[in-house]
Amino acid sequence: RYSCPMDPTPTPAAAVSTAGAGSLAQGFDLAAMLLRPDDLSADAETTAEGFLDSPAGIVVYQRAIRPVGQFMEVGASVLVEVTQTITLQASPLEAQAPIRILEAMDLAVFKEIVGRSLLQSQGGDGGEAALDNLTVGRIDASTIGDSSALFSMTLETVVTDFEFIMIFFSTGRISFQFVATGTSGEVVINDMVSLAGKIAERVNANS
Repeated sequence: RYSCPMDPTPTPAAAVSTAGAGSLAQGFDLAAMLLRPDDLSADAETTAEGFLDSPAGIVVYQRAIRPVGQFMEVGASVLVEVTQTITLQASPLEAQAPIRILEAMDLAVFKEIVGRSLLQSQGGDGGEAALDNLTVGRIDASTIGDSSALFSMTLETVVTDFEFIMIFFSTGRISFQFVATGTSGEVVINDMVSLAGKIAERVNANS
């Protein structure tokens, strides 16, 4: 079992991109599209939020939400973190492109690329020892937005086993990544799909 538990420290604040304000000028209120703490639980708070540095022509905004205490109850789920990353692409085709790639991606490749990155973002080194304790699966669900790809990951550690539900979808020029984290068996897929559907509705309302 992997010996490094989840990093309990808050996610670092997102860097502000000078291009970020341009999304509002184009009629896209990215911050309003994301879930707020009160959408999840009365015991939730935003720990990091802002525009991320990104290539020209692309605007990326991120919000991380964690419980005020140790856990937050969301429907039938018990979570320790929800991270949302929203990207305004140049066209609907470009928004769909990464989702289509994920839909067709072999799970071993997904584990190597996305799984390693996820472990590193949680304070681990993303090394082979960690990857060996990471199990990846694909989730079958109705399409969210224009295109979507859903995955589950379970990480075995010496402290406890963690579960991640990762939902990627696109709507119009928006592509979205949603990651919910909890202990194994406490992250209910239907709850997370419902939250992603709420985000898709907000994308349409704020575009």
